[in-house]
Amino acid sequence: MTSKAYKIGFFVLLVVNITLVMLFTFRPKPRMQGSNIMEVVSDKLGFSEDQKAMFAEMARDHRDQMVALNKQEHELTREYFSHLKLSNQEGPNQDFLARIKVIQEEKLTVTYTHFEEVKTVCREDQIANFDQLMDDMMRVLTGENNRPG
Repeated sequence: MTSKAYKIGFFVLLVVNITLVMLFTFRPKPRMQGSNIMEVVSDKLGFSEDQKAMFAEMARDHRDQMVALNKQEHELTREYFSHLKLSNQEGPNQDFLARIKVIQEEKLTVTYTHFEEVKTVCREDQIANFDQLMDDMMRVLTGENNRPG
């Protein structure tokens, strides 16, 4: 091959690489999952703008509560399993398990209360949609959507 063919090949590959770098650098950012789920729920329930505003505030409160509880749970779980690294092989304090169970109960209660509040926002004609939404949410909450088969 001639040096001219090498030059053309070099510039073609250079343009392809620059294009790929630009595509990866300047592509649109993915939407946050939290805002997307709020839109999906609002759309499924057919919320008006007023209902959407009330729901958005409820969802923010629920998210804040869940973030705090998840943080506590993660810290306790990390401490619980950190006992495996200790040389004295003393088992973890059973108090950790009891505290983790309490947090799990709080998470379920907070979520149940959240859905009760959302239901109160629904008009009578939206209740059937709410019931269908709850079926969908149960699959998410129980992890059925993530299970193979």
